Amino acid sequence: MLTENHDLKSKRGVPIEIYRIILKYGQNTVSEYRTLGYCAKEVQTLDRDRFLMTLLAPAHARDALFTLYAFNLEIAKIRESVSEPILAEMRFQWWRDAIDGIYNGAPPQHPVVQPLHDVIYKFNLKRERFESLIHARAIDIATSPPSTLAQFMQYGSDTTTPLVFLALEILGPVDESLRSIAQNAATAWAVTGLLRALPYNLRHRRNYLPTEMMAEYELDLNAVAELRPSRELARLVQSVSNTACSNLNFVRKGRGAIHRKYLTPLLIAPLARQYNRRFARANYNIFDPTFAEAPPLRAWPLISSVLLGRV
Repeated sequence: MLTENHDLKSKRGVPIEIYRIILKYGQNTVSEYRTLGYCAKEVQTLDRDRFLMTLLAPAHARDALFTLYAFNLEIAKIRESVSEPILAEMRFQWWRDAIDGIYNGAPPQHPVVQPLHDVIYKFNLKRERFESLIHARAIDIATSPPSTLAQFMQYGSDTTTPLVFLALEILGPVDESLRSIAQNAATAWAVTGLLRALPYNLRHRRNYLPTEMMAEYELDLNAVAELRPSRELARLVQSVSNTACSNLNFVRKGRGAIHRKYLTPLLIAPLARQYNRRFARANYNIFDPTFAEAPPLRAWPLISSVLLGRV
């Protein structure tokens, strides 16, 4: 469990030591903050971006956020951890049953489920958000790509927006204006992640590119299958990236209405801007080694956002 030394000087409610650790960690230096619980360690290992964000969260909410993000990792990694779709479906069903058990007072023994039970009841989190996340991730079992860009964007939103809503609800009541900003940030973040994962997925013979866009840009499917860069593929990726940036522009326009206490789950927005700038510098060539890499100084926009109180 994360503990905070209240004797430490702080900026905006965050101990100076955490800023120091984040700066080191943001430069890909592995560093632990005090004693991490199971969920925090999982996030530290498998989702470095959200680990950094959560260190900047209000102290009373950090463990809850780590637990929520550890749950997300559990369902997100199912597709990669099994060899057969039926096995994936069995694991998704286990999590459906686990959520049902939590809300019926009988959670199964599991290092994530037990603390998740406590978080759900402490913050009165909505069951349907967890069920929506599981349902969206279960679509990963399907091998057919989306038909349209709208479907591609919707998939990204479905796998991330409920998670961001839950994180915000841990921090306080959420109104419709904040939900709209959060949905745009979540969609942009998810789509940016899908673009970063394209090289990996294509190497594993999984193509998530919208079929209508592939036809529109006259994409050579053989070149894609053979992992060869092309101008057509770069133009398609640029188009998707531009759409994500439009979502980020919506977030930027509305950021003045975001109360400081809600900032940390929305730090995905400045990070997504960083990643999309890297796409542009790589000329949208997904096979460029720098395309999917994390920015070496990714901690800076996070700290800047917290200090300035905006995303």
